[in-house]
Amino acid sequence: MIGCFIFSAKEHALHSEVMGNLNDKFTLLDIVHQLDWLTVYVKIESKVPVWQFVLELELQDMITAYGFGEEKRQAKKDALRVLRKRLEYIDIG
Repeated sequence: MIGCFIFSAKEHALHSEVMGNLNDKFTLLDIVHQLDWLTVYVKIESKVPVWQFVLELELQDMITAYGFGEEKRQAKKDALRVLRKRLEYIDIG
């Protein structure tokens, strides 16, 4: 299964720390930098480590989304759905 993380690339102070943690915890498949967002694809066996990693980022006030799929496209689509929800919540809150 493929996991997909989307998080703000504006968080330069945390960026290298986040990437180091990603390398330690996951097998990286691809990293795409688009506008102000980083999309990272990882190979996973279980969703639990992804949820734990996202929680760690959220606790550092990083807007983070995640998704899962058998293909990168499907995982990104799922992550974009989560990101839209997160951004709507921030706008309302």
